[in-house]
Formats: sequence, structure tokens, C-alpha cells
Amino acid sequence: MKNKDKSKDFGKIFITNTAENKSRTENNVIKIDPENCTNWKYSDRNHFELGDLNVLGNDIKKNGQIQPIVVRKKNKNSYEVIAGERRWRACKLMGIPVMAIEIFKDDMSSFLAQYSENIKRSISPYSKSMSYRRVLDDNIITQNELAEKIGMSKSSFSELMSFSFVSQKLWDSVEDMTKVSS
Repeated sequence: MKNKDKSKDFGKIFITNTAENKSRTENNVIKIDPENCTNWKYSDRNHFELGDLNVLGNDIKKNGQIQPIVVRKKNKNSYEVIAGERRWRACKLMGIPVMAIEIFKDDMSSFLAQYSENIKRSISPYSKSMSYRRVLDDNIITQNELAEKIGMSKSSFSELMSFSFVSQKLWDSVEDMTKVSS
């Protein structure tokens, strides 16, 4: 129950940070060519969690994109996708523009925004662990700080991180990591 209460705070962090950045941009929804986007290096969704992108793409094409993706500008004409990877990939597959909100955040704030997005549609413990490992390896945050920010006890966080110590060769033989628990 305690973890659920803390996870609700992530939405507040994202909203607060967005409001703080209003002076830099109005956070208007923009349409961009999905070909001008790349996946963020700290992306937390693995290929087995993308689902049927054709179905999603056809739905977006038919009914429109309900929720914009979140991007950060890399250079003049390119962006990195912070949140909304499935929607971005589906629009790219269909050859249609993707609606996006550009944010101006550092890696840690972007990581928290991505985490907040995934509270709605959870990802596997494996994917979480691999994503957290990349952030920790790049010294974006310490393990204890990250555990606190995502509302996990240190022992639960350590258990989750056990995924990152398993050989990649073994993971390659597992087809669907969503069925594997720590």
C-alpha cells in the first residue's frame, strides 16, 4: 500500500516540473515526422512489450492519436522519444505524423517522466531492471536514491535489480520476459 501512495507522487512530480518549464515553452502539442525521432537511450520498453504495433497504428490512423508522446530535442530536426514509444513506433509504421509535447528536462527528470507514463501501463520487472541498470551505470542517480524516488524498499529494489546480473546469453533464450519474476 505504501508503494502505491508514493507512485501517485510521480504524476505530481511530472506535472510540477512541466509547470516550472512553462516559461520556456507552452508545452503545446506539435506534429512531427516520426522518422525524425530516435528511441531514448534509457528507454524501458523491450521488444516483447511493444504489442501489435499494426493494430495500434491502424487505430491511430482511423481514430486519431489520443495522447501525445513526450520528446526532447536532440538537434535542429531530431528528437528523442522519452515516453510514448509504442505510439511513436505505430505512427512511424503507418507513415503518419506523431503528436508530441517537447520537454526541456535533464536525464533524471526525463527518466521520472517516463516512469510516470508507465504507471498507467506497467512494464515487466525485467524491463524495469534493465532500464534502471542503465541509469545507475551512467551515474544519473544512486541505487538508494532511485529506490526512494520510485517508492520501493531497498530490499525490493535489490531483488528487482537481480535481473541485471543474469547473463544476456540466458535472457536471449527466454522469449517472453513478462512471465519471469524476480
